Amino acid sequence: MKKTTLLCIVLIAIMSEMYSQNNAGEVFYGHKIGSFAIDTSKIANTGVRSVMKQQYIKKKKILSYDVDVYKLQFNNSFSLFEPIKTMASDANPEYKYAINNSIYFYDRAKKVYSIQKNLFGTTYVVEDDRAMQWEITSETADKHGFKCTKAISIYANEKGVETIVTAWFTASVPLQLGPVNYNGLPGLIVEISHMDNTYYLRRIEYTYVSIEDNRKGKTISIEEYNKLIQKSVGF
Repeated sequence: MKKTTLLCIVLIAIMSEMYSQNNAGEVFYGHKIGSFAIDTSKIANTGVRSVMKQQYIKKKKILSYDVDVYKLQFNNSFSLFEPIKTMASDANPEYKYAINNSIYFYDRAKKVYSIQKNLFGTTYVVEDDRAMQWEITSETADKHGFKCTKAISIYANEKGVETIVTAWFTASVPLQLGPVNYNGLPGLIVEISHMDNTYYLRRIEYTYVSIEDNRKGKTISIEEYNKLIQKSVGF
């Protein structure tokens, strides 16, 4: 009887450890640039149009390599999405310009993002509790080694201009998370495209992670941040 009880305790401990490991780990994402997404025909200044095109070409070249660019850490309580820092990337200012340098801390229980952003030399921590509204389609495809389902959402920027976000998620990895601040689907986001940016999954490692909120900056709401952007660019 004692041996049976001891065996049950050991099995419960093993199962608990396995469950804990599968609910914590790191997801690595790449970043690639698609077709030029901005309609420059409405921009009268030919110089501005030329600069935008040159910046796009440079960004696409920098992100043409299939490498880990971002890391998403997750556990039962939080997730943290941020760019992967290397000596080469830190020494390359053009690379820093090409990627998303914001840090996304997510409280999974409260469903609130705290995003560290830099706006014209000032660092802010932007609190954002907006939930994305997804339309899950019947379209499926194999993406990066996973059977995925397509979902779409509408994103409105600070000026109210709406653009389409296309996501591919997999129910085989039951994490309602994804790159940047995209989440809320019934499975991990394997690939997501918005404008000319595409984030795609490269690998997953299940391991214990301790996530700390080390972001720095002035805390403001997403509404306050949007007003700052509008004021800065003269909208």
